[in-house]
Amino acid sequence: MKFLLFLLMACCLLIDTTYAQLDLNTVGRKKYLGDFVPVRRKLNYSEIEGTPYAEEVLLEGYLILKRGDTVKNYFRYNIYTDEIEYLDGQELKVLLNHYEMDRLLLDGVTYVRIDYNSGIKLKSGYLIPEVEGPCALYKKLNVTFNDPMPPRSSYDKATPANFERKSDQWFISFDGAPARMVALNKNVIRKVFPPRDVRNLEEYVDKNKLKPKREMDFVKIITYYNRIRENP
Repeated sequence: MKFLLFLLMACCLLIDTTYAQLDLNTVGRKKYLGDFVPVRRKLNYSEIEGTPYAEEVLLEGYLILKRGDTVKNYFRYNIYTDEIEYLDGQELKVLLNHYEMDRLLLDGVTYVRIDYNSGIKLKSGYLIPEVEGPCALYKKLNVTFNDPMPPRSSYDKATPANFERKSDQWFISFDGAPARMVALNKNVIRKVFPPRDVRNLEEYVDKNKLKPKREMDFVKIITYYNRIRENP
């Protein structure tokens, strides 16, 4: 009886260990993330100039799940569709069930999926966390699709359809609330932060000769704000 009990416990341990090592190319992926679907494109990318991707090729990355498991596979981020694509054998698929995902580590860049407000309506999408804490700063990559344009005159050439990389968009979230888009300029401190903290932050900016419109300087401002929030 003791031998059978030991054997049963060993089998359970083996099964649990095996699932912990599964990646997206095994049937065990449904244990973690649910359904996956093939990529369905409305546009023929081969006929369009430019790229909708952060990186054209699929790169080795690590998908970290909220339950603590890590899934290793090849991924790429489609900026235009705001989707994570991955390779399943020879088939390209889109990652679903985002609520299971904590973050994706891909070629030195971290992607998280959060709720954000772009000024029109509340959305959910993939953003890059630049600062995390009571005040979180996120960057969202931006690509637009331009339809082909006929020549304006006999001297002009037609403009082919193309993907155009636009300036990155910036979002701020306080205490886990949906992030809201902000413009990095000299007035951003007064527009974004609580009035009680504005003077302190402006003194910090002046003392360190920072310019809020510069990305790296704004990261320093957010980092400083989090420090005084956590250690008042």
